[in-house]
Amino acid sequence: MSALFNFHAFLSVVLLVICTCTYIKMQFPAILEQRTGFRGFFWKAARIGSLMADPTRDMKPKLVCAVCNDTLSLYIREKI
Repeated sequence: MSALFNFHAFLSVVLLVICTCTYIKMQFPAILEQRTGFRGFFWKAARIGSLMADPTRDMKPKLVCAVCNDTLSLYIREKI
């Protein structure tokens, strides 16, 4: 099922984008300097992640478990 039609999967994708952009901005700040255009979207996601550092830090382990659980359940459904 597509992440657009499943709210849980959509929320997982959004949180993964925010966490990934925040990590990239911390490691390589020059990549996300541009605030407009295509890179501007990722700059905004990194900004959200940096402003919400404590809640997103607490969500990362839960998010990884949720994504792994969804992937595993999809794999099991395909094998049955």
